[in-house]
Amino acid sequence: MNEKLMICFDLGYRVEDKTAFRDSLTDLYGIGGTVRRSRTGKVLRFDLITKYGTLQLDTEDKVLMLDMKSSNSGVEITSEEIDILHKELKEAEIIQANTSWYLKKQPVSEWSNQEVRVCFELGNKVKNMTELHQRLVDLFGVGGMVERDMDGNVIDFKVLFEYGTIALNYYHDALELDVKDMITSKQIQGLSEKLKGIRCYLRKYTFCEI
Repeated sequence: MNEKLMICFDLGYRVEDKTAFRDSLTDLYGIGGTVRRSRTGKVLRFDLITKYGTLQLDTEDKVLMLDMKSSNSGVEITSEEIDILHKELKEAEIIQANTSWYLKKQPVSEWSNQEVRVCFELGNKVKNMTELHQRLVDLFGVGGMVERDMDGNVIDFKVLFEYGTIALNYYHDALELDVKDMITSKQIQGLSEKLKGIRCYLRKYTFCEI
């Protein structure tokens, strides 16, 4: 089964009338997207385009999911922007659950060449990777992979811990978390404080299959 990391909002109920539910979303975000209807016009399945990406229901019709938009250069969405979206949906009474958003890998029908990472901006380009790796090991343990040069300096690493795998990004100015299964917004906030990141955001990459 293929999986994709989605931004998830628990609704607090099961959607029985998808036509009315979609109408409440189009009142907020317009009619962009796709919709599948029965012969009588009832909505069977839909996705709705917003400036942050595409909204759709999960397979049980209990969770509203946001699939981030993407481009070849990568797309970012900050945790603050997700909070704003959550607040909009809550004020419109589309979300009725008293829970915050979270990230979770959801089953999808087709393979995707896109990946989402939780990024923690460090502020400056990392010059001493050995020191950074040791700091992460002190926080999360020795699980993962480390590569060193002949002098023993760390030149690449991945640290494995309860939420997934964390590594330095290509530009060496942010740490990226590849989520194992699920992580809540509060857990992301706590992790950002541990890592002393100056900004937390989600980034979606599109990559080419070799």
